[in-house]
Amino acid sequence: MDAPSLVLEALTGPAAGRRVELGATGEIRVGRSPDVALHIPNDSAISRNHFSIEATPKGYVASDLGSANGTELNGEPLRGRVALFDGDRLEAGHSTFVVHVQVVLPAFGTPVEGDPELHRFPGYVILETIGEGNMGAVHLVERESDGHRFALKCLRPDLQVADTDARRFLREAAAMRALTHRNIVAFVDEGFVGGEFFFVMEYVEGVDLDLYRRQAGGRISPRRAVDLVSELLDGLHYAHERGFVHRDVKPANILVGIDQGKMVPKLTDFGLAKNYEEVSAQPITRGKIAFGTPDYMPPEQITRFRDVGPRSDIYSAGAALYHILCGETVYAGVGGEDPIRTLLEQDPKPLAERARSLPPELCDAVHRALMRSPGDRYPTAAAFRAALLAVRDRVL
Repeated sequence: MDAPSLVLEALTGPAAGRRVELGATGEIRVGRSPDVALHIPNDSAISRNHFSIEATPKGYVASDLGSANGTELNGEPLRGRVALFDGDRLEAGHSTFVVHVQVVLPAFGTPVEGDPELHRFPGYVILETIGEGNMGAVHLVERESDGHRFALKCLRPDLQVADTDARRFLREAAAMRALTHRNIVAFVDEGFVGGEFFFVMEYVEGVDLDLYRRQAGGRISPRRAVDLVSELLDGLHYAHERGFVHRDVKPANILVGIDQGKMVPKLTDFGLAKNYEEVSAQPITRGKIAFGTPDYMPPEQITRFRDVGPRSDIYSAGAALYHILCGETVYAGVGGEDPIRTLLEQDPKPLAERARSLPPELCDAVHRALMRSPGDRYPTAAAFRAALLAVRDRVL
């Protein structure tokens, strides 16, 4: 791929209309100081050195520079170094900025010689295919240098992949590359060969949470369910603090493995993370949603997809916990056959009515996560986790 370039454009404020560009290396700063790249002298709420954008080998990152009034990224306080993507918005003082990231995509869909199922990626040997969809596949691979096993995800080389699907795939790799947490599947490597982009990630020897629930007889014991989702929320809070919202949290995207004799949940499939423009332009389909899964989606993910934030993931985590606790999804048996209308017009059936043996405190904690208005839910994934652990310690 060609080197990326970033353009920071001022949308509102004294510098509205001005643009500054950053290449594959270097840094740009924004503030009132005459020495910065984007000088804004007439906004008294902006500090002399307010925020910066830095080019790194893994992409662009934004940082607040200790400004007096802080910086916001997509409506959330900017804390630490956070990865940037095309369409992201930064707010500082009385000014708003939009980020344009331009990356030349590789020629996805170029045929490769030989049987694609036997195709060898540089440095890796495919052992078996462990997952396959309409556009891509996940293979169990062995690294030639040391024999370690990983999961390799790629877009199918026998198909002409749409530009939106290619961008979504690249963004999934970028999101995973930026996140390192025990409860998030780890990024390992990436490459491009024969017209096919791929990335390599940790291989979790285990099952997804939905299969684990079914193997357990349809529901998971309250204490174990709370322990698993509490750990998951720790990973979600970590991602949220770094500017990522998953947008597709569900049992099928939570892998359950074993680490030192303990069950550990790991969040995977960041294909929708930070994906605003492309995904929101796709049509809604009945039964399945182009940008999420109805059984675990908050209402705003349909009505205001561009505004989906951390509290939307909190809803989805609550819906996943609801399912594994009682064996039924939030809207099972509620409303008609149209999952979209049901989600928009009906209230979830109370967990206490589906599983009367559950402690009321636990049902109340899940209920708050599933509130229709994002403002009525827990403010952070960490707050939801704390509430669940408090219930566990008191009554489970």
